[in-house]
Amino acid sequence: LTALRDDLVYRICPSLRARLLISDNTLQIYCSTDLIAVHELSQKRLNYQKDHYQQLLSMTMKDADMVAEFAKENLRQMDQFL
Repeated sequence: LTALRDDLVYRICPSLRARLLISDNTLQIYCSTDLIAVHELSQKRLNYQKDHYQQLLSMTMKDADMVAEFAKENLRQMDQFL
């Protein structure tokens, strides 16, 4: 498993290295000993949580309705292409 830097994880755990654990078909992400995210693994090349993606977008986009619609469309396209 190769993990790329996740901007949301980096914002939660900036000075420490995140630790990844795969267990029971999930990817668990830890900062020190704190569990900060759990992603269900699938056959997709990209495993994501919609709300995490929306949180990242909301850091640069101010209109909440636009964030939700933009995230929905982008994730739909990623699912098609990947």
